[in-house]
Amino acid sequence: MTEKEYKKKWRQERANKGLCQFCSSPTNGKQLCDACLLKQYERKKAMREERTQKGLCPNCCLPAPKGGTCEKCRLKSNKAKINRKSNGLCNRCGADAGGQSMCNTCKEKQKIVDIARREQRRENGLCVYCGNIAEGKSRCSECRNRRSALEHNRKLKSLCIKCGKHPATRSFCEICYYKMTANRYFNSYKMWTQLKELLNSQKCLCPYSGELLLPGINMSLDHKVPRSEGGSDQLDNLQWVYAPINCMKWNLSEHDFLLIVKKIADHRMVGK
Repeated sequence: MTEKEYKKKWRQERANKGLCQFCSSPTNGKQLCDACLLKQYERKKAMREERTQKGLCPNCCLPAPKGGTCEKCRLKSNKAKINRKSNGLCNRCGADAGGQSMCNTCKEKQKIVDIARREQRRENGLCVYCGNIAEGKSRCSECRNRRSALEHNRKLKSLCIKCGKHPATRSFCEICYYKMTANRYFNSYKMWTQLKELLNSQKCLCPYSGELLLPGINMSLDHKVPRSEGGSDQLDNLQWVYAPINCMKWNLSEHDFLLIVKKIADHRMVGK
């Protein structure tokens, strides 16, 4: 067995066990763990930058225009992307993507790389989107103005200012509203479907007033047991309520809040 065949077999065994091909760490079904994936990205990035500085193509090392690829690699890349797109394949690896531009594996890889790049730029005081000097927390003035103009145009068309795909009653569409709420409470956008199911289980009604709840308009997420009393962010401790009622309830428990409401109602009845 040659060395190449041995390495191939060794990597295949690790992949079958769900381990990283470089460090043998668990990968949850991926080829590389997050740490090795980031190291590989940084290594390839350094190699491409070195080739670019020498006036070479970052892919094949042939002479190329400054900051670009050679004509051969450019034509090859464009042709491959066109063929993959017409066949409903991933533009990156050529795997089945279900008609989308990238498969789920490549999306996860790109997501990890994007997060790492943004964190690095934020630490260096750069714009997380373009890499220029940031004015404020994370964006430069150019990216901020571009985003503001985009949101203004979407608002004029009555579209969601975040995704621009769906109609919006106010600023956000229903899906983006659920996603932002899920990210706020669970630090994950993927929980938005469970928040929607929670509203459906309440038949879109406020449990206190019976008011019809409309996503992004008049409803708010409430803790049955407040955080100040040890309540968690688990779904069984959450409920959708009418937004003004949630403001009145504040950090009270459900029992204490109903007692105060009863006192107010009794007092008003006595006054009459």
